[in-house]
Order: sequence, then structure tokens, then C-alpha cells
Amino acid sequence: MAMKEVLLYASEAAIADTGTSGVYKASDFLGAEANAAGTTQFFFKKSDGTANACNLQLTHTTDGHIQVMEAMARLMNSPGGFKIVADEENSIFMQCPNRPIDSAAISISEADVSV
Repeated sequence: MAMKEVLLYASEAAIADTGTSGVYKASDFLGAEANAAGTTQFFFKKSDGTANACNLQLTHTTDGHIQVMEAMARLMNSPGGFKIVADEENSIFMQCPNRPIDSAAISISEADVSV
């Protein structure tokens, strides 16, 4: 039996007015990059197969890159279906594991979507 595709949804705030949203196929994942300022970008092929055409940038707790990447990997490898990565307008974000006991939990506060 064929596995169902994992679809990753993300949207910016004010989607009805000026925001952008996108649905990314997990099988189109190309890679991720992080920076010290608390953002991680995930790159996906465009629906026409073009590489690096779509990206999803998440703003999160500083130095939370590994946890955000782990959470995204769990979503991409979960049973198929529609998964919410970030719905900024409704304040719904994927769950990230806690950091070491002396640090705060990771929190994602913003999504920047490019399709």
C-alpha cells in the first residue's frame, strides 16, 4: 500500500489581507539553514519541480535551531496527511521539544512564507 504524502502548512499573520500561506510536500524538502538571530529557513522544490523556489522561515527562541529542525523532521516523517507547521494568524505552531532543564522551552513566534 502506498504511503500518503505529508503536507506541511504555514501561514503568516493577516493572511486575508497581506499575508502569504503555503503548503509544502515533505518529499520536496531540500534542506535547512539557521542563523544566530533565532531564525531557521526550510527550502522546498516548487510545485513545478524548480529547486529552491519556495522557502519557509520560522522565527523562534534564540539558539533553538536544533529543536526546530528536530520538530520539522518529526512532522515530515510522521504518517501522511496535513500538518500545521505555523499558523501565525491563529497562533498555532508545531510543538518543539524542551531545551535542557536550565533553559526555556522553544517557542515559534513568526512564519515568513515564500511560494
